[in-house]
Amino acid sequence: MLERGRDVVVELDPAGVAGMMFARLRFSLLMTTLAIWLAALVASGTVAIAAFTTLPDLDVSNPTTTRFFANDPQGAGRYLAGFVTNPVFVISDRIRGVAAVLIVVIFAIGRGRVLDGRCRTIRHLAHATLLGAIGLLAYEVFLVAPDVQSSLAAWRSTVVDGDVERGAHVWKRFRVLHEIASTLLRVELTLVLGSFLLAAFAGSWSSRPGSVNA
Repeated sequence: MLERGRDVVVELDPAGVAGMMFARLRFSLLMTTLAIWLAALVASGTVAIAAFTTLPDLDVSNPTTTRFFANDPQGAGRYLAGFVTNPVFVISDRIRGVAAVLIVVIFAIGRGRVLDGRCRTIRHLAHATLLGAIGLLAYEVFLVAPDVQSSLAAWRSTVVDGDVERGAHVWKRFRVLHEIASTLLRVELTLVLGSFLLAAFAGSWSSRPGSVNA
């Protein structure tokens, strides 16, 4: 470029430029992965809310539920809503699992870090929320979800058999497990959203001229 009529030669460090481009690519991958993780959580929750607030009031029924829910049409609606939402949650689990694995890979590539923002405090908070979300998801998928699915299968079996007495006992266990899973999902949503916002802030902070490590 020209400065006061003279040519100024600017030498660029190829390694530095490559490192900067790689850091930006890694950051873009992180933000995209977190957005997909958030979308999976929000979509499954939205489908569940829609199904469980709509179907019970539509007086829907199924030959397999007639005997068990003979005097409880709303219960039949909630039961059928479970058939609508369960596959959505299974797909959501898989998408979130893939997202978590990608973030672990980003951690590995970055040698234990996924962000290069200059604000150390924000960066550490983002790393903590990310690791918390990954750990919580692993706990959900490997420890909680199998019990929920087995309890759900037992509940559906009692409905098909028309065994109201046994169904009441099985339903209590499933409801407890379902509440635990729902609570974990809400915490996971909070952690992933927090990670997304902190990562976005760390990225914008690192792009500020003159910013320093804090």
